[in-house]
Amino acid sequence: MKKIEIEPSILSADIKNIDKELKKLGNSVKSIHIDVMDEKFVPNKTNFSPEFVKNLSTDLKKTVHLMVENPDKKIQLYADSGADIIIFHIEASKNPIKLIKDTKEKFPNTRIGISLKPKTGIEKLMNAL
Repeated sequence: MKKIEIEPSILSADIKNIDKELKKLGNSVKSIHIDVMDEKFVPNKTNFSPEFVKNLSTDLKKTVHLMVENPDKKIQLYADSGADIIIFHIEASKNPIKLIKDTKEKFPNTRIGISLKPKTGIEKLMNAL
């Protein structure tokens, strides 16, 4: 049987008390999900800057989900901040495959992933490959 892992988002956490919030998780999870939104690519905005990610006091793995325009400009900042996994949207990158290759080359310890908006067909991903 395959083991299922839950990755809670910090989106609705009490950010002013984030360290306490993360401690509540204890050993029940291995990673947290950090949604970075810019109010351009998506209508919402979060203030989860690279500095915020870097200063999170936790041993949990950090997955940063970039819902931003031009993720190419943000990936290095979040990789340098200690993100273990960075996910970007295929719709926001002009050359997603190159972005993946460049990221793997520059940051071999950072995993990279692609996300699709709900209305984007899988064909967009298949055509990029």
